[in-house]
Parts: sequence; structure tokens; C-alpha cells
Amino acid sequence: MIDFVEVKKSTSSDKETLQKAIDHSVETGLYTVVVLGGEWNVDETILIPDNVRLIFDGAKVNYMGKGFFITNNNSVTTYKNVIAAEQKGITISGKNGAEIIGGTVFLNNLKNCSIEDLTFSDVDYGVALTSTIGVKLKRLKFNGCVNGVILGTGASDIIINDISGSVEKEFISINNGAFVEYKKLYHPAAVKNVIVRNIIAEAQVLVNVIGVAEKLVFSEINGTASELIFSIKSGKHILIDNVNASGTVINEDYPKGQVIIDKKDLTR
Repeated sequence: MIDFVEVKKSTSSDKETLQKAIDHSVETGLYTVVVLGGEWNVDETILIPDNVRLIFDGAKVNYMGKGFFITNNNSVTTYKNVIAAEQKGITISGKNGAEIIGGTVFLNNLKNCSIEDLTFSDVDYGVALTSTIGVKLKRLKFNGCVNGVILGTGASDIIINDISGSVEKEFISINNGAFVEYKKLYHPAAVKNVIVRNIIAEAQVLVNVIGVAEKLVFSEINGTASELIFSIKSGKHILIDNVNASGTVINEDYPKGQVIIDKKDLTR
């Protein structure tokens, strides 16, 4: 019994082939698309509906367009009038060396989703989340990217586990002011309830926290920071545990009384 839509390269454009397979999976009630091998060249955004699982099996995808490579439907239809977590259940994953080159996976306005087992190369940000609740990022790699993951306005209940790689600037950025210019928000929502663990990375800054953020936990942070392991300009209720990275641990102007490293209040 076949319980997924299998997609291979065809005479149609690669974007059209992928989008048709995704739409067909919804129409047939299968909701799972497996992209089999090969090198795919895409110059337009792929849209993902509710509850779809998109699996890249050994495929390498070159994104040559502008904006985002993969995003959920409502990130387009409600971009400037966001109701948090309106969509749900999307999974984007890879296996057998799947790689996304030059394209960002951007999820907005949804809940209970995951991105896992993918390699991102040569992109500004590999993964970007805004107005999301209950998203899991796991077993991701970033090679030659400018930045790794950004959690923007309204991202909450996020678990980031077992990600690695080398980026130019920030490996993980938590910034509730990110992307607000697209949404025309006057009061960006806080980033909150975030757990980050088991990180091995090289970057200027391994973790950057700026803007309104609260209840952040960082554990098992490894690698090398050329400037700072943690740059924390604001936020509250931040716990850092088991840091084994090389570099200056934290900026001098961190928020006093709000950051604890290895069970020590840094204000003491």
C-alpha cells in the first residue's frame, strides 16, 4: 500500500512539479510527498498547506529565486494581518544527504510543525520562524551560510535540538523585531518559551538575543565563537547550562539579574 505521493523530475519546471505533487497529496488525502533524488532548480516559492509532510530523499535543491524557498500558505495570504498559529501540522524533512542550497525555509502563522534532518548551504538564513507555536527544529546542518536560525516576532514554545555547522555571523538569532516590517506590526510579540540544546557551531556569535524575549534555556552549547558565545542585549528569565564553546562567554552589558549560567547568577 502506497501512502505517499512520490515525485521525480519531469519535463515540467521543477517548481511546478513539486507544487503539483504537494497539491495532489492534499487532494488524495495522503498529505505526504517524497522527493526522490536528483538536483532540482527552483526559482519560485513552494507553498505548503496544513498537515503536509514534505520529505527530500537524497535530493539537492538549488533555490535561485528571491524571498523564501519554502513557506506555508498563510505566510503569503495573511502576511500583513497575522493571526498566530492559524495553520498547523507541517513537517519538512530530509534523508540520505538531502540539501537545500540558497533557500530559506520560512514558517509563519502556524503551530505544531517540524523541520528536521536537512542541510542548508549558501543562504542568508536557513530557517526563519515568526508567529509560530510549538515548532521543533532537529538534526539540521548549516554550511557556508551567513546565519543559521532566526526566531522572529511571536515565536513561542520552540525546541531546537542537535543542530550544527559553520556560519559567518549568528548561528541562532532571537529577535522579536525581525520581519515586523513585512507585517506592519506596531507592537511586535515577544519570543518566549524556547529550549536550545546540543549545539556544535562556528560563528561570530553562537547565540544572539535582542528585543523582547523571555523564558529561554540554552544547554550543551559547543563550538567556537570569534566574538561572543552569547550576545544577550535584553530579555528575562534566561538559563544557560553546560557551555563548552571557545570564546568570550557573554557581553558585558547583558541584562542584570536575568541571566544564569551554570546555576550562577551573573550579577553576583
